[in-house]
Amino acid sequence: MNTILLDPCDGLSEYSAECSCVNELKAKVFGRRRKDESATSKNTEPKYSSKVLQGNWFEDRIEYSPVSNYSPPPSKEEIHSPSVKKDFEENFKTARMIRDKGRGVTRDLLYDHNSKDFQDNFSTVYDLTYRLLPQGLEGPRRRSYNSRINKWGPEQDLTKSFGNVTGYGMTEYIRACQDYANYEEEEKPRSRYECDFSPKKMPPDFKRQVLSKTSRS
Repeated sequence: MNTILLDPCDGLSEYSAECSCVNELKAKVFGRRRKDESATSKNTEPKYSSKVLQGNWFEDRIEYSPVSNYSPPPSKEEIHSPSVKKDFEENFKTARMIRDKGRGVTRDLLYDHNSKDFQDNFSTVYDLTYRLLPQGLEGPRRRSYNSRINKWGPEQDLTKSFGNVTGYGMTEYIRACQDYANYEEEEKPRSRYECDFSPKKMPPDFKRQVLSKTSRS
């Protein structure tokens, strides 16, 4: 608020005495500047929300229109899009086909796990290719490269069982494990001490020697 002190000794006091109204006095003292200040100080935009009770809150309140938070749920067509599902299935089948093609066909798919061919096939592919098959061990002749068809021929079938020709004891080890498992099934339960410290069995042809009295002395 602007405040002006009037000096009675000043000529303004004489001028104020001539005014018949206080409003005229204010208009004479402040002039046009008072009107400009009142125009700029007027609220052109609401500054308070509808919940604020301050000043001229009712006149300066902001109009508020409530907005609904409800949104309709997505439809079944939007969630389960047939085109996206079809693309996903095609990509999955393609990726699986590439993976299986890169892995090749394993012997687990060619032999039965309980068959003799599967259990006795302990020959390495490296040993068959570079040592056994070139010597003519139950296999085709040595391959040669054919540049016309860009292939090696004749093709060697390494999927059949060649037995344990490499000879690193795998067959004997598996048979020993199977015999031990069969022995454990038929045997009575034993403690850990009895398993680790089993009594020694004397050979049947062992004969004890009786010491004479002369040898003792």
